[in-house]
Amino acid sequence: MPDPYSLALEYAEKHPEGFTLGELCQKSGVEKNLCKKLRGEFISSGIFTELGDTRDDMWGTDQHVYTISFNGKSQLLSHRMTDLTSAIVALTVIMLIGLGVQIWFAFEQTNYAKIQSIPERIYQAQQLQTAIAFCEENPESKKSGVFEIATGNPTPCTLILEKYRPSRDELGLLIETFLPALNNSR
Repeated sequence: MPDPYSLALEYAEKHPEGFTLGELCQKSGVEKNLCKKLRGEFISSGIFTELGDTRDDMWGTDQHVYTISFNGKSQLLSHRMTDLTSAIVALTVIMLIGLGVQIWFAFEQTNYAKIQSIPERIYQAQQLQTAIAFCEENPESKKSGVFEIATGNPTPCTLILEKYRPSRDELGLLIETFLPALNNSR
């Protein structure tokens, strides 16, 4: 619900030619009882300036005509700035919540992609193990069953064995490292 104070100031700004307090209360959308209460505040605080004119309205004859003063325009701008600040705060909070939701969805999507790629990675590992076993039996073969990603050409067994089978030196180092540990555990 709009603030009655702001409604009255908005009405006054839209009618720079002047208005009576009866017109203000009747046409601004402010309830009559509240308008009577605000009337005294507006006049005593200098928000309205009394013009020299009078006219008849629903409150009687020869009612004074008022217009919004500089102080009233300052009050109106202050209310508008407060409303805009509140709107900016609300939008910022909504934006931050939206950002948090986006980040959460990104993490979830990444996790789902990892889960979806597990069968493919298992299949690739099995294909590589099959190629290594084949290449150990046929080291001179030009077709290992694995293909190069960049060219799509079959990978030769020599490259597969060189890349994926540990060398004798690496195996010897591995045995020397773990054999004493195994002997000590008995």
